[in-house]
Amino acid sequence: MSGALRIRRASPGAATAAVEEPKPPSEYLERLVKLIPTEIVGLYLGGKAAIQTRYIDFHTPAVGAPSQDPPVLGPNEDVAWVGWTAICFFALLAVRAWATKENDRPQWSAVLIAAISYLIWVYSFGDVFHLVMGIWDPLPATLLVLVWTFAVPVFYRGDPALTVMRPQLTPPIGEYEVGELVIEAARTWHVDPSLFDPVKPPFMDGKGVRELLTKVQVLLLQKHGLKVDLSKGATADYAKLAGKSYADVASWAFKKVAAA
Repeated sequence: MSGALRIRRASPGAATAAVEEPKPPSEYLERLVKLIPTEIVGLYLGGKAAIQTRYIDFHTPAVGAPSQDPPVLGPNEDVAWVGWTAICFFALLAVRAWATKENDRPQWSAVLIAAISYLIWVYSFGDVFHLVMGIWDPLPATLLVLVWTFAVPVFYRGDPALTVMRPQLTPPIGEYEVGELVIEAARTWHVDPSLFDPVKPPFMDGKGVRELLTKVQVLLLQKHGLKVDLSKGATADYAKLAGKSYADVASWAFKKVAAA
């Protein structure tokens, strides 16, 4: 899947949450793993073993003979080392360009860093740098690997974090429709429909509010197919709604519907 190795900075939310605490290592480790060209390691090592096996006789000194550094190469061994190193290098560029691609644009900065990481890793072995170029030194090679591996994920953060646009959820019905259901429920719940006043309801205690909302709950299911539990964890709210207007009851019920 393209884009799998693309590197991004932490999202603003994650950065905000970490203001007062040390930054967790997960972000650093994620960049470290993506910057190391692990996909080419097995390929290169396999070819390296094949070359070493092919030319092992040329690097085995005779008994009593002094060893040479760098050793004398076998026929076309320099071509083998240079060629195999180059093949793996260009294979790495191709894979990284594809794996960091997003909207048909590779993350060239990450590709470049992976390419440099590969060359430093090969240099740590010696190989073409030692046998062909004669510029290898084991101590600087080891220190270079350590410094590069530590420093690059610290200073290279990748692309800015993606801004995820979350769609606004629209309630299945509006507050006006919920208000109409409350009025309809109140008419059937009222003892004397002729005395019904939609503006000023009769005094209701918490139990009365619960009975009224139970009827609203039934109407929501019958008229709109909405199964909303208006009684869950609402005992304290019933007491607060006691004596309030039907509009207050409808507003409370609408919030429950919108959150369902």
